[in-house]
Amino acid sequence: MLLHFNGGRDISRIYLTAQRNRLDFCLSYIASNFAAVRNEPFELACMRALSDYGMHKVLADRAWVASSQTAGALPATADYPAGR
Repeated sequence: MLLHFNGGRDISRIYLTAQRNRLDFCLSYIASNFAAVRNEPFELACMRALSDYGMHKVLADRAWVASSQTAGALPATADYPAGR
């Protein structure tokens, strides 16, 4: 798991390594529109919301992004229904 603050640099490094080795690069990420509140690590309600979020992205065929953008440049797309 990549930490939020170091993720962009790590993703760029992984992308460049994949490119150098002529490998495809796909990224799955939690967009900024995921709004579940977490009060403590691994809180059950937040983990369930995260699981639901991931399942929604899979069912919508949006779980993976083939992109050379770094995490900071990826759009917070409306890939999760509002009010969830």
